[in-house]
Amino acid sequence: MNKKLKNAIMINISNTLFSTAVKCTILVVFVASLAINFWPAIWGMIQKESKDVYINSDVVLSYIEDENIHFMENGYGEEKADILINYQDGKYKIIIKTSQGERYSDVIMNTVLMHNLSQYIEANETTLTEHDIEILLNRNIELESEVDDTTLENSMHLFILATGVLIFFLMSLLLVRIGAEVGNEKGSKVTEIILTSISKKQFYISHILGSMTVIFISFIIIFMPIVIAVVNDDASLTQDYSLIGTATMVKIFIHCVITGAGLMTLAVSVCSYVKQTEDIGPLNLMIMAPMFLSYIYFGFTVSPYHGPLGWVTYVPIFSFYQNFCGIIKNEFSNTDFIVIEGIAILFAGMIYKFGYYAFSKNIAVDE
Repeated sequence: MNKKLKNAIMINISNTLFSTAVKCTILVVFVASLAINFWPAIWGMIQKESKDVYINSDVVLSYIEDENIHFMENGYGEEKADILINYQDGKYKIIIKTSQGERYSDVIMNTVLMHNLSQYIEANETTLTEHDIEILLNRNIELESEVDDTTLENSMHLFILATGVLIFFLMSLLLVRIGAEVGNEKGSKVTEIILTSISKKQFYISHILGSMTVIFISFIIIFMPIVIAVVNDDASLTQDYSLIGTATMVKIFIHCVITGAGLMTLAVSVCSYVKQTEDIGPLNLMIMAPMFLSYIYFGFTVSPYHGPLGWVTYVPIFSFYQNFCGIIKNEFSNTDFIVIEGIAILFAGMIYKFGYYAFSKNIAVDE
């Protein structure tokens, strides 16, 4: 790589990455990614609500293992207790005094029930059979569930939607910014000055490599909080990615970078057709249209293409979000992933080749 081309690439990266719009967008996306991935910790700070409950009881209850439940010495601090338990003449009287106590009312009722049964069994130990005791303590009941716990799966769906919004927001702005840079250079006739120092091919390569570098850096910034959350692996602080895994995260990153590179190459090529700066908007909308359709379908289904639309899976850009979703849900085998991303790379290569032809024909302003 000669010095002029290297300088052109560095200038292109600097102009794009350090523009006010891109810096603000990357900052907003990074903060949003932090919030999404560290939501359990943030929610815990927002709530700031004590989970402790204090019980004043004249009965010793030995079946409570909840660390948030604290027993006060009987007769002291009744006014501070959340729950009062009195036992007199063989009857229990439970008084719920606070809303915090109300949250634990079921726990206390079950605990008193167990205590009651224990006392009854102890008093009638000589007359009760082992089978009677099993019935009284509900040991003759076996509960099995054939329904999968979808808590983590639902959390994963929320992650997919939230991350999809961030990526769409970032890609939209970068496409507009990179396309606008090409159009502005041509519209303001800066291109003619630049082409006195470097060839059209070098100018084209500088835009492509500069755009790809910006895309790569942007996705690294988005994925940094995700990587931290995966490494931290503490559900009380970060999102639980146990259903996704590190290998899947790497695949997602590769998918985003490859698709982003193809889109940026398309933006550089198409925006070279601009005759006037105000023409940039419609061209950018045309470039974003396939990705927007993919995003709309993704927003309603949160799933890959199936059935009659299954073939669209192998059409780059139109299937960006569907394949993103399929990778996270592990609906693609390693072979499927290689084929899909291989086609995306071929697509980007074709855009690069034909894009250069369009770029070289149209980048200079006609006199």
